[in-house]
Amino acid sequence: MWQTVMGDRTLYGAEADLARTLIGCVQDMILAGIDVGQPHITEVSLFNTLQPSQQLSVLHEVARGLLIEDEPTPELNSIREATVHVLFRELVGLIECEIDLSRLEGEPDCYLRSLVIRVFHELQYSSNHEIREDFSEEFVARLPPIDCPAIAEWNDLAEELADLILWDRDFEMEAVLVDLSPEKAEMMKDYLGIGQDYFSEVALDPNSEEIKRLRKQIHAICNEPSKPPF
Repeated sequence: MWQTVMGDRTLYGAEADLARTLIGCVQDMILAGIDVGQPHITEVSLFNTLQPSQQLSVLHEVARGLLIEDEPTPELNSIREATVHVLFRELVGLIECEIDLSRLEGEPDCYLRSLVIRVFHELQYSSNHEIREDFSEEFVARLPPIDCPAIAEWNDLAEELADLILWDRDFEMEAVLVDLSPEKAEMMKDYLGIGQDYFSEVALDPNSEEIKRLRKQIHAICNEPSKPPF
């Protein structure tokens, strides 16, 4: 399970299908980075500071937390939350590729966009009342068609989905806090309610054998069938 602003959750249905797709894509990109000894570069600067093996390790933690129901809920820290955000920033890039390929090939490829829309339709009828309140009939009625080519529309929806999982965006504060004196940084963290260890946790750096194990485990998680959302 994963600690979200709406309580501890495990992803189901289309939301889980989307997470599995994104985790699998990010794993492929990280493994390509491991092959060349370079980290996968994303739009999330904190994630980019990790070595490829560390990126894989944290992705494994996120995959287990989001998709395995009986997994103990991990403590939130900046690296884990940044990795969650990576998934949804990659979603935007993948949709952009989907749109470009559709234009080039003259045939619509709407898999990811249709999956995003399906997530919102399922969330509208979720048993979690707080989620259902966020995605009213009016909200769902305004969703773009699955062949919409406007990337800004999909960017906004990706951030909506990220906010269903992220507790907040405190991980984005690291770049600000690092430039402050230790005293001011502590005062800022206290003011914002950020735990003292939130930024100090270090990602595990697996060796080659452990990397093989993580690859297999992430692959297995990504290929598990999703349970119905309700």
